[in-house]
Amino acid sequence: DWTILVYMDADNNLELPGLLDLNEMEAAGSSEQVNVIVQIDRALGESNIDGDWTDTRRYRILGDDDRSLLNSEPLQSLGEQNMGDPQVLADFISWGIQSFPANRYALILWDHGAGWNGIAYDGDAPTFDNSAVLSADHLSLPDLESALEQGLAGAGVSSLDVIGFDACLMGQLDVFHAVRPFARYAVGSEELTPGQGWDYEALLRTLYATPAVDGRSLATTMVNEFLNFYTAVQPDDFVTMSAVDLSQLGGLTLAVEQLAGALSAEPAFVASAVGDARSGAATFARVYPDSFEEYAAIDLHHFAAILAQRSPDEAVVNAANGVMAAVNNAVIANGTGAGLKTSQGVAIYFPRNGRFYNDGYGA
Repeated sequence: DWTILVYMDADNNLELPGLLDLNEMEAAGSSEQVNVIVQIDRALGESNIDGDWTDTRRYRILGDDDRSLLNSEPLQSLGEQNMGDPQVLADFISWGIQSFPANRYALILWDHGAGWNGIAYDGDAPTFDNSAVLSADHLSLPDLESALEQGLAGAGVSSLDVIGFDACLMGQLDVFHAVRPFARYAVGSEELTPGQGWDYEALLRTLYATPAVDGRSLATTMVNEFLNFYTAVQPDDFVTMSAVDLSQLGGLTLAVEQLAGALSAEPAFVASAVGDARSGAATFARVYPDSFEEYAAIDLHHFAAILAQRSPDEAVVNAANGVMAAVNNAVIANGTGAGLKTSQGVAIYFPRNGRFYNDGYGA
């Protein structure tokens, strides 16, 4: 029924969580109806679990009860690979789909995430620099687009059913727009994702129990299992996760463009309302006080809701209401911790003022 491809860039300070997640996958058991295929790149000296090998390997996950050791046998060793290279991702997608054909396909991208800046930062120990970008080679959104296009074409498949981001800050409109041509549903978090990441044991057990589900159902399960873990098992008030129907993204993009046009018509007239909405909207990555201004990620729906209340311009109010309706139409599942209840599933890049604007965003 399903092949789940997990692109796990653990060649950085997330190596230990990556190995723990592989053991979670094994702990879920196995299913003849579901293939779980992982490509993982490890870091030098970060962890001694399972021997300190550092090459890039491909695994088919097989169930076992040993939570301290990876017992699935590697299918391939690729030597050292740069997981921030789009060709490496494209090759994994093509190989995984061709080698493990199924009725439906999901791709999970696992690593540090930085919203519109990208994902899959390959380096020994990436750190945040002054522009809030991880200092390692990575997949930019154009890289991600090219990798998905090439990988699916090489596999002879038109589209993935689900693309998920087990990474921080990837629940952004720009990210969803980038993957829209290549998947039916996308799953990601507006906020930072805890280092432990997704609960793969619960997610895979649910899928193994009902493997004939469609992409919408699996995307919803990804959201539900994540929120269950961080609300019931290991509570965290500052988590979010949402699933988006990418076929509805055109309507959302149009609504945002219409709002931008309405705001641009008489900017001085609505400036105060825009300032109130920007200041009051849910903001993400506050745990990084030196860089969250550069991330400048806010919840789109919450921003539009405040703007609709505060704007003296009827055209702006109507456009803001249109954005809220479009978000509600596109988001098929959304959940938050207690500290982010106003988050509705889609973030946007919106610097608080011009001095924080990153010129790379418009490049």
